[in-house]
Amino acid sequence: MKFYAIIFAMCKRNIFYLYFLLFLLCVAINLCPAQSVQDSYGESQADLPKSLNVDNKMTEEEKRLRSKRTKEQNAIIDEAVEDFYATVQNIDFGINDEDEKVQEQIDNIENYKQILLFLQMAEDTDTTSTEQELKTDLKRNISALEERSLTTSSLTGILQIKPSIYSTKNMGWTIEVRASAFGVEDIFNIEVLLPYSAFTGTAYTKPSSMTSIQKEDYENNIMIFDSFFRQGVPLVYARLTYRIQKWKNASEYRFVPQECKIYRTDRNRVITTVYSQNMKPAIFNYSPETEIRTNEEIEEDNLHAENILKEEEALNKLYNQAMNGGQTASKSDSQKGRSALFISVDTLLNTSDFSKFDIRDVYLNSICANFCITILKYGFVGGEVGYDYDKNERKSSTYALGTIGGITYTLCEYARVFAQATLLYHTNFELTPRLGAGVDFIAGKIMLTIGYNYQFCIDLYNAAHDNMDAGIDITTGHIFYMGFGLTI
Repeated sequence: MKFYAIIFAMCKRNIFYLYFLLFLLCVAINLCPAQSVQDSYGESQADLPKSLNVDNKMTEEEKRLRSKRTKEQNAIIDEAVEDFYATVQNIDFGINDEDEKVQEQIDNIENYKQILLFLQMAEDTDTTSTEQELKTDLKRNISALEERSLTTSSLTGILQIKPSIYSTKNMGWTIEVRASAFGVEDIFNIEVLLPYSAFTGTAYTKPSSMTSIQKEDYENNIMIFDSFFRQGVPLVYARLTYRIQKWKNASEYRFVPQECKIYRTDRNRVITTVYSQNMKPAIFNYSPETEIRTNEEIEEDNLHAENILKEEEALNKLYNQAMNGGQTASKSDSQKGRSALFISVDTLLNTSDFSKFDIRDVYLNSICANFCITILKYGFVGGEVGYDYDKNERKSSTYALGTIGGITYTLCEYARVFAQATLLYHTNFELTPRLGAGVDFIAGKIMLTIGYNYQFCIDLYNAAHDNMDAGIDITTGHIFYMGFGLTI
């Protein structure tokens, strides 16, 4: 701070010192206008591909497998590696990695801000015109940064590819594409499946349906390409298109992936493409942070960022609708039926005259274990096993066994309604058909259910004991229940 105080004192005495100091600062930080930075994009890079990011475990595994393979198999792999490098030397990949240029442009933006901050601190010196010119250049630099789509690759840029061996379950190879840049570890990270058919250019056939020749080719391809990946041979490369946005805080920026293409290197052909909807933006901060904005400008930047997020959300919704055949996912895909496992307790009221309701009439009627399985999107079936307490005048332990069937509708992530029919047989010779409805409240996989059933109780005791003269008694009642358990 003493150094700055001396500088400010000099500047206050003579405006010449101020402009001379600004000149030295511009030279020292290599300040350049936005147009010159923008024009510097486009310089071609033609280096050979760098190796893949392979850990020691894969390298050691390749050594172990090499000792176990036949000489003919190792010869096939070695020849394939030689052919690969001979081929890629003659390919013009047209790679234009712009990582260093992007960093330079961000550096220039922050350098402009540091000079503006210096001018703002020199209160007694008239630098209004100089400040205005610098602010104009600063806005031009920011616009140039935000408007341009930038590219990087795993051949010569910041991207790294970490491969894996072939998966028979996924019928392909899974690779991890990642990047560390702008002072952020893993600012970009995605996993991509490379299907066998797209990767090799050969239609995939189930091994059980292959001819002997097809199976030999299939096994050789897997052996060769797995060996390539274990050795770090860059058989595939990634090319990422992204943008940089000036974000909310003083020296805060946003890294926005737009499109990532995975190429077969020796053919320079796209295997698959990952779009922005399946990649996450990331925030990074420039150090040191320099704040020169007014409160009004801070509010404008926050509003600008919020508008960008709203636009991205709207585009993502359109993308999801297109992927679902034009249907909104919220009403179609959210209907998942009613699959659940839960314990419930209930009480029975035998009167419909609720004006005579007495809380002393409420007692534990039964405790039950229930399960439901989804049928299509809106239906479910299941079963119930329960224990009844003090059924009528017959005091022996009473158990119940029955079936459940119904329909359901998911209102939102946390609630769904249902209507169901239940038929229970009790070991005290009672049959109870029930009709009812309820609501499930859901938090993750935890479920709380409450419901009501109107019950018909058919007493078959007399019929079961050859006392048909006494007839069959049918009574009705109201069942109120609550349950707790798991759902999917």
